[in-house]
Amino acid sequence: MMMIAIIHLPEKETTLNNIARKLGTSKQNVKQLVCNAEKKGYVATLPSEFDRRSCNVKITESRKHAMAEGNERGLCFFADAFHDFTVEELETFWALLKKLYRFDGEEQDGFEQEVDYQID
Repeated sequence: MMMIAIIHLPEKETTLNNIARKLGTSKQNVKQLVCNAEKKGYVATLPSEFDRRSCNVKITESRKHAMAEGNERGLCFFADAFHDFTVEELETFWALLKKLYRFDGEEQDGFEQEVDYQID
């Protein structure tokens, strides 16, 4: 989910605070996730152009390619899983999932939006 949050943020706004806000968690939790992902070569941290106290998190090119491959497999899985659903049933299912998500008063924060995901 951290990687998805990074993709859904503007490139120069992928700070730990913004990622934490997107995920609904603390900056400390995100810092731990980023450190582990950085050790594995999934992300890199770069100084922020706007604030010297913060850094931006960038997904590495190799991880972008792996995510694109996984995305393709995921799309095929969901196409098969929801093959027999009507459009109306899918819309109802999505509305129910969003309703379940906000049981604690928090609205979902845009993960269903299209993103401009470029592999360099």
